[in-house]
Amino acid sequence: MLLKKQNKKKTKSLDELNLEQLITDLRGIETQLFYLIDLELKEQIRNAHKLVDAIDKNNELDDNPEDEDPLCELFG
Repeated sequence: MLLKKQNKKKTKSLDELNLEQLITDLRGIETQLFYLIDLELKEQIRNAHKLVDAIDKNNELDDNPEDEDPLCELFG
């Protein structure tokens, strides 16, 4: 009977250790996910800025009358 109680205590202790390890592992995974999401968002923001800059540059070229073809002025 005493042996069964000791075994239950050991089992409970092992379960608690496993639970603590699981919590530690999950926290590590959470940290990695936040890091990866942060990197991905920063990359997407950089790409969006590049796209906006390219659109602005293209619009500036379209608005510059010096770059227009003289034939376009004549024939529309």
